[in-house]
Amino acid sequence: MKKKYLAFITFFIFTFVIVLPQTSFAAASDNFKFSVRDTNYAKGSDGWSFKVKFDKPAKDVHFGAVLDTAKRDDFPLTVEFRLENATNEQTFNYKSLQFNKIGERALTSKYTIDVDPGEYNVYIKVNGKSSSFITGNGFVYYKY
Repeated sequence: MKKKYLAFITFFIFTFVIVLPQTSFAAASDNFKFSVRDTNYAKGSDGWSFKVKFDKPAKDVHFGAVLDTAKRDDFPLTVEFRLENATNEQTFNYKSLQFNKIGERALTSKYTIDVDPGEYNVYIKVNGKSSSFITGNGFVYYKY
């Protein structure tokens, strides 16, 4: 009986240590889609303009993306993301990702300043060898 109890406690602690940090970070992310030729705004799953809403000042804001389609002769492909305030048009600096193949996942560096509460659009710019059309899924990660 003591061995079963010890095994149960060990499993519980192991699960707690592995799962909890990952789920707490994942709770502070919002997903969007992109279908962009040169420049465009991100879309929500409903096809309308995607807006990320911060209820309080957000820290460590950065982007992640998975590239679904692109012209193969465009690689390496640089995709840049930035936040634009939906009401006062305040813009943040671009954060860059570089893709070398379709299906690749990448993360940008973080904004070093806190982002004020409010609604923000995600603006995307593609820098390929030619006029580039790409599609994919993106993520905005942040902490409160």
